[in-house]
Amino acid sequence: MPSKTARKAVKTYIEPLQKSVAIVCEGVLRANNYNKLETTSVLSLPEAVRLNGRPDLYLSFEQQYRIIEDPKNGPYRVTTRYYSYAIETQDAEEIVGYHWHPDGQSPVRFPHLHLGPAAQIGMAEINRKAHFPTGRVAFEDMVELLVGTFGVRPRRNPWQAVIAATRASFARHKSW
Repeated sequence: MPSKTARKAVKTYIEPLQKSVAIVCEGVLRANNYNKLETTSVLSLPEAVRLNGRPDLYLSFEQQYRIIEDPKNGPYRVTTRYYSYAIETQDAEEIVGYHWHPDGQSPVRFPHLHLGPAAQIGMAEINRKAHFPTGRVAFEDMVELLVGTFGVRPRRNPWQAVIAATRASFARHKSW
């Protein structure tokens, strides 16, 4: 989301994500950079956090981002460069993970879904090896999955209004 300063751009980027995280858990997102332009930075939950109403499930969240100049809308905005959202067991075994890592060593550069060993599919080909294409996944989609499918109890109501607002903001400012 465009802002007048780099610091404000990062805060504006984090705010809707933190609101979405707060629906499903008590986790607090941490960013490691508010000022350096064109630097790959990290926004994450410092550790996997227990999901509300599901003591057996944990949320893992990490994004990498860059603060860029945006003379058309800005002068600054933040762009996502990587994401990893996962539902895990208490022992940090992934059940479901949504990933996008267009840079790096992996030849898989498109957004995808993993069904981890804790999904108990029973097929070695699927457990962590298969990359099911998904298209871009907004974190708001993950929140809806957690509440609707995994029975996570929302910590705030009306949670759907929060998701609708944060998703609208995401849709207005996404670059792909």
